[in-house]
Amino acid sequence: MVLATIQDIDRDGLPDSEFYSEEDGFYYGIRTASGAAMLLKDDLAGPNTRSGWTSVRERAIVTVLDDGRAATLHAFIDCAFVTTTGAGGTPYGFGINGFSDYGTGVQRTDRNGGVLLYGVLASRQSDGLYDITRTQIILDDGGRVARGSSHDWVVAQGLPKDDEQVALAMRSTCGQTPIVKTSGR
Repeated sequence: MVLATIQDIDRDGLPDSEFYSEEDGFYYGIRTASGAAMLLKDDLAGPNTRSGWTSVRERAIVTVLDDGRAATLHAFIDCAFVTTTGAGGTPYGFGINGFSDYGTGVQRTDRNGGVLLYGVLASRQSDGLYDITRTQIILDDGGRVARGSSHDWVVAQGLPKDDEQVALAMRSTCGQTPIVKTSGR
């Protein structure tokens, strides 16, 4: 188990840690500076290495888990994980790496003085080049509920498949926030 130092999640003024455990299944966890550990069972089905990260936002603490094909969104509320839901109460998720028709990635960025979360789509055009759009994810109720904004932003157009922006649009990224991963077994 590898620990990575992350921001203060429990708001005691001290940095906390995140980790992935592979004992009896896959579990993403947060260990606070006081030693308390909270676990989130990773129910993703993909055969790839799993990764996860947690980010402090102004009104919510969010966790994203991904398996290279899909990603799930969770909130960390009162020192416990809560699966974020979307329309109709279904778990909110993202497509990763082109394995779905509702996106190719998820990104966390620092913009306009805050931390923003986006669903990303790298669309292959008829000429073989890619256009990238982002949709901001709006979180309500401390992160328990999510929805995409009504506006998509075009980030780039006409990029070749091997462009770094296309690669970033095909996975889960979180700026400078550390990502922890499983061994890939």
